[in-house]
Amino acid sequence: MAKYKVQGIGKFVKNLITTTKFTNTQILDRVREQFPDAQTSMACIAWYQTDLRKKAKKEEVKALVLTDEQFEEEFKVE
Repeated sequence: MAKYKVQGIGKFVKNLITTTKFTNTQILDRVREQFPDAQTSMACIAWYQTDLRKKAKKEEVKALVLTDEQFEEEFKVE
């Protein structure tokens, strides 16, 4: 998988949750590829999913869905 410049692990994880059908394990694998020194765990991934669900129920935030072009623009290493 190509390495991308990302603002943070949270944004990266939330994007994967909202734009893919990856399992928690697959998401964690992607995080470890992008952030090899991170201490992200399965519990962290579950927390992000729960946080997104809670905010969606309160309608505080819309689901983040990026097109392929937007994803490349947002995360591509220059």
